[in-house]
Parts: sequence; structure tokens; C-alpha cells
Amino acid sequence: MTAPPGGEGRRSGPARTPPDPPPPAQRSPDRAPRRPLTRDDLPGLHPIASPGPVTPPDRLWSAEEWERIRRGFRAPSMDDKWHALVEGDRLHLHRSWTGRGMYEADFAPEGAGRRITGARGEGVGADAADVHGAFLELLITGILLDRRDQDLWARFNALGGLSALSRAGSTGRPQG
Repeated sequence: MTAPPGGEGRRSGPARTPPDPPPPAQRSPDRAPRRPLTRDDLPGLHPIASPGPVTPPDRLWSAEEWERIRRGFRAPSMDDKWHALVEGDRLHLHRSWTGRGMYEADFAPEGAGRRITGARGEGVGADAADVHGAFLELLITGILLDRRDQDLWARFNALGGLSALSRAGSTGRPQG
């Protein structure tokens, strides 16, 4: 006797029940939550303790991009290091493990899109404002829009990259 078409390799036994649907604020296959996240969705968030200036990215975000940014991001696992949410026109980026506020970016309407008009980062020194601005743009582009931008990575690395972010005075870490 042959197996019916499509039945090859099927196991016998009880049928599996489908998994419960994800909560509404979890990411859908396009990586965007179904509704904007709120602080209630991300308990334990802390504000930036020692804000410093971050150079706003010189970029106009489209209406579609703003809609995705506005929905936020909840780190689905320990491998993802960031939570993001928008309150009003301000994007808040927090470390997922600690809830510590790391960046804030104020968006304003411009033409058919939005532009960041002001930004702050935890412990950012004035000498590191540009590299943190590039990193902020990388976070938004990579995490919230789910895109890799090689030119942006090259610009970030030309500004000193990750080593420039970790220098004393640019991250709020004490020297020593």
C-alpha cells in the first residue's frame, strides 16, 4: 500500500495543536508590531540619566517609515539588545536587558515625511555627537525598519565605529 500524495513521512499519533497566537504587540513576519508599543508593553524602562547631545541624522523619513518607527520594537530574545517606543513625536531607545534609556530622538513633520530635529544619548560627550548620530540612524534603520545599509555602516565606521562609542566621555562610563 502506498502513502497518499503529500502523506510521505507523516507521523502517526495525536494531531498537534497550533500554537497560541502572539500577543498583539509582538512582531509580525515583517518585524513590525501590529499596534504601537507603549510603556505598559515594556515594563521596567528607565529614562536617560545623563543626556548628552547627539547630532540628528540628516535624513527625511518617509510617512511609511515613520509609521513603522511609531510602532516601536520589543526585543524578542536576549540576542536583541534594544527596545523602542514612540510617545508623541519622541522615539525612545532602551537597552532590553536593563531597561536603561540610551537614546531619544524628536521627530517633526516636514513635507511628506518626518525629520529628527533633536536627539540625546546617555552620557554622550560633545566630541562624540556625530558618531552617536550615525549609530542612532543605524539603530532606527536596522531595528525599526529591518534594513541593512552598507553606506551608513561605512560612514559610522569612518567616524570611529564601535570603539568611538565606548570611549570614556562618549557613553557615560566612568574612566578607570
